[in-house]
Amino acid sequence: MPIAFLLNTMKFPEQGYFPFSLSIFNPNNYLDFLEGVFSIIIFIDIRYVDKIAKKYNFIRVPSDDPQFVFSFTNERDSNLPQFNMSVHIFHRIPLEFVSLRWLLNDAFKKFSNIKINELTSVQ
Repeated sequence: MPIAFLLNTMKFPEQGYFPFSLSIFNPNNYLDFLEGVFSIIIFIDIRYVDKIAKKYNFIRVPSDDPQFVFSFTNERDSNLPQFNMSVHIFHRIPLEFVSLRWLLNDAFKKFSNIKINELTSVQ
């Protein structure tokens, strides 16, 4: 099931993101985008999110908290902490044209480093 983002409805986000004026290089396209003549729709396939999570032994769970899009829990060890992906971070994909693969791999790697550092500092 895909998630669709119509960027024309997100032209002026309240939170700080990389400005569209720096992402849309052609000035005519940028003006058309602002005027609603040029539409940009970004689709994200949730199955790809699940595939990347599985690579790190996690499963995706929809979040009940409106500040988070997903929670990720370890499928092999339920005692390991879960981590959440905030709406703000996830929205970097459509609003800043950040790669889904890069964003998720980076999140899982950072979480793994934090987890390993916490475990080694406790011993």
